[in-house]
Amino acid sequence: MKDKNQKFSVWNYFSKYKGWLVAYVTLYLVIAVAEFFITIQIANFLNEVALSEIKKAFITILYIIGLCAVSNGINWFCAMVYFKYSNKIALEIKKDITKRILKINNESMDRTPSGLIINRINNDPERLIGSLDDVIYTLWELLNRVLVIVYIAIINIWIALVILGIIVVVFLIEFVKVRIYKKKLARTEKLGEPATSITSEMVRSQKDIKTFGLEEQFQQTFTTHYEKYKDANCNLNMTIYTLDSVKDLISNWLIYGLVAFALFMMDQGIIALASLLFIFTNRSSISSFAFFIGNLGKWIADFKVRRSRISELYDEEMYASENYGEIDVQDLKGEIEFKNVAFDYVNKKEKEVDEKTKSKRGYKPEFEITTQRIFEDLSFKIKANSTVAFIGKSGSGKSTILNLIAKLNDCTEGEILLGGYDINTLSKKSIRDNLVLVNQFPYIFDMTIKENIKLAKPDATDEEVLKACKDSNLIEYLDSLPNGLDTKVGENGVKMSGGQKQRLAIARALIKNSRIIIFDESTSSLDNIAQAEITKSIQNLSGKHTVIIVAHRLSTIKNVDTIYYLDKGKIVDKGNFEELYERNDSIRKMFLAENLESED
Repeated sequence: MKDKNQKFSVWNYFSKYKGWLVAYVTLYLVIAVAEFFITIQIANFLNEVALSEIKKAFITILYIIGLCAVSNGINWFCAMVYFKYSNKIALEIKKDITKRILKINNESMDRTPSGLIINRINNDPERLIGSLDDVIYTLWELLNRVLVIVYIAIINIWIALVILGIIVVVFLIEFVKVRIYKKKLARTEKLGEPATSITSEMVRSQKDIKTFGLEEQFQQTFTTHYEKYKDANCNLNMTIYTLDSVKDLISNWLIYGLVAFALFMMDQGIIALASLLFIFTNRSSISSFAFFIGNLGKWIADFKVRRSRISELYDEEMYASENYGEIDVQDLKGEIEFKNVAFDYVNKKEKEVDEKTKSKRGYKPEFEITTQRIFEDLSFKIKANSTVAFIGKSGSGKSTILNLIAKLNDCTEGEILLGGYDINTLSKKSIRDNLVLVNQFPYIFDMTIKENIKLAKPDATDEEVLKACKDSNLIEYLDSLPNGLDTKVGENGVKMSGGQKQRLAIARALIKNSRIIIFDESTSSLDNIAQAEITKSIQNLSGKHTVIIVAHRLSTIKNVDTIYYLDKGKIVDKGNFEELYERNDSIRKMFLAENLESED
C-alpha cells in the first residue's frame, strides 16, 4: 500500500547514534574552553613579559603547551568519531534513498533524468552530513571568539563596543553573501544533473556513438551541458569570492582602525601595553567573528539545499510510489482478465518559473500534465496455463498490456484481475513471486553468468541452473567460455552479444518457475536457428504456466492457443494462427513478408 506520509528526516538517522552525537558536541565545547584558556594564558604571558617576570612567563608557556596537547588530543578523537559515524549514517541514507527509488512508479522514473538520481544518491548524503559537521565546527569557532570578546570587554568596554560595531558591518556583508550562495547553489546543482546524465549515457552507449559516427554530435551535447554547469559554478564561486574580497578589505580597515584606537587608549593610560598586544594578537579572531557567522549561514544553507534535494524524492506529487494491496497469495492461479480497461500515458513537466520565485521560502514546483490515451474499454480473458500472443504494429499497445499485467503501470480506468483477484489488492510479493517478465532489452548485471541467473532464485542448485541454460539454448555459449558459468559478463553484459544477453535473461526467467511468464520481443535478437530452439523451449512451458508473448515474428507464435491482433489500442481480431491466416489479410501479408525475408 502506498505510504503517503513517508518523509525524509535527518534526525531519524542521527538518533540511532545520539549518544555519540552528544559526546561529539560536548567534546567540541571542551575544545572551545581549552582554546579560551590558551588565549587567557597568552594574555598572561604577554603581561608577564611586559613586566619582565620571566620565570612566570616560562611557567605560563608550559601551561599553554599542556592545553594545546589536550586540545589536539580531543580534536583527534572528534575526527575519529566523525569519520566512523558519518560514513555509517551516509551509507544508511544512501540505502534508504535506493530503497525509495525502487518504490517509485514507472511513470515518475521515466521522466526523471538519471543524473538527478545518481547525484542525489552519490553526492548529497555525504555533503549533507559534511555541512552539518561544518555547522558544529563553526559554532565551536564562534564560541571561542565570543569568549575572547568577553575577555576584551573586561579589559575595556569601549573597545568591546567598537568590536561589536565591526562585527555588525561585516555580518551584513556575510548575510548578503549567504542569500546569494543559497540561490546560486540550488541552480548550479540542478544544472549539474543533466551533465551527469549525459556522462552516464556516454559510458553506456559508446558503441552506438562510434558506429553511428555521433562522436562530434555527442561531444557538442556534452559540451553544451557542461558549459552551462561550468558557467553556473564559476559564477557562484566568483560571486562569493568577490563578496569575500570586499568583506576582507572593509574588515582590515576596521580592524586596524580598532588597533589604532587601542593604541590611542594606551597612550592616554587607559589600557596597559599587554592589553594592546593581546588585542593586536587576536585581531584575526575579531575580524573572523563575522566570517564564521557568515559561514554558519552558508553551511546551514548548504545543509538545507541537500536535505531539500533528498526530500524531493519522498514527495508523492513529484515522485509517486507504486501502489500495491495487502492480500498475500502464495500460489496465484494463472488466469488473467481485463475488464473495460483504459490507460493514459501521463506526461508531467515542471512549469518553468524565474529564479526569484524558486528562491522563495516554501516554494513547491507546479507541473503541466498532459495525457495520451493508449487504449480504452479493453476487455479480454486469458485462461490459466494457456499460451497467448499479442501482435500488431508499433504503438498499438502490446507492451503497455504487458506492463499492466506485470503491474509496472496502473490502468486509468477499468479492472485487471490476476488469478481472480483485483491486481490492486494483491501484495507486491504475491505479484512478483508469481509473475516474471523478460524484456526486449534485458539488463544484465556486472556479475558472473551463474550469479545473474540465480538472482531470480538465490537457492537454486547447480543442476537447476544448468537446466535453465539448456532450456534457453545458452549451453553452446557456455562451452565456448574458459570459466563457463563463472564468467563475469561486465556492466549490462557488455561482453555478450544481444542474442546471448536475451538467452541469459530467458534462463533467469525460466529458473524462477513462475505461474505467469511474459516474453516481450524476447527472441528479437536471435538468429533463426536459435529462435526456433527458444520457441521450442517456450512451447515446453505450455500447459504448465500461463505464457504471454509479444512478438513481431509470427513464426515464433504459430503454435500458441490464442493470438490477439491489436490496432490503435483495440483488439481487432483474435484466434489461433490458422484461423487468422485464413480470414485476416493483414496477418497473412505479415507472415508471407516474413517468410520472404527469411528465404533471402
